Amino acid sequence: REAVMNKRIIFVVLIVLASIIGINAIPAEKFSETSIQKIRITPEDLPEGFVYGQIPEFAKKTLLANPWEMDRNAINKLTKNLYPEGDSSAVKNMHVSIMTKKERPFGYDLVCYIIIYKDMSAAKKEMEKLSTYNKFNSDRTILLAHGNMAVFLIAQDINNYKYIDEIKGKIEERINSL
Repeated sequence: REAVMNKRIIFVVLIVLASIIGINAIPAEKFSETSIQKIRITPEDLPEGFVYGQIPEFAKKTLLANPWEMDRNAINKLTKNLYPEGDSSAVKNMHVSIMTKKERPFGYDLVCYIIIYKDMSAAKKEMEKLSTYNKFNSDRTILLAHGNMAVFLIAQDINNYKYIDEIKGKIEERINSL
């Protein structure tokens, strides 16, 4: 009887420990809307000769400002166009910074998206899609994946890749300091 009782106690202790370890092994949603403001591109980060782009009249119904923390309407419209099979319902928040050369104020030479996914499950599914897209466009895109956040940098011209690589370094420093 005592041996059976000891086995039950050990079994219960193991279950409790496994659940504690299991819960702690699941990554938490580390990033939130406030993280965006701490890591986003600042005017000082703009590469020499670049400015924030102006939003053309036809796009002002979707993109209300630049840089901009998007509203739900913009997230719904842009997610599916950002990467194949992008699911806007998985996105909690998104920020965009559009940069262009000074001489072309309505251009979009460099673009930075910061995406906060609703939870880790959504982040995992969407990051797989985004990662695949990034691999096929690695000469002009960079993906930083951290927990439930993705930072996606795009250079429209491969000759501008060096600029998004520089921006990546600055953003990584900020992420690591959070």
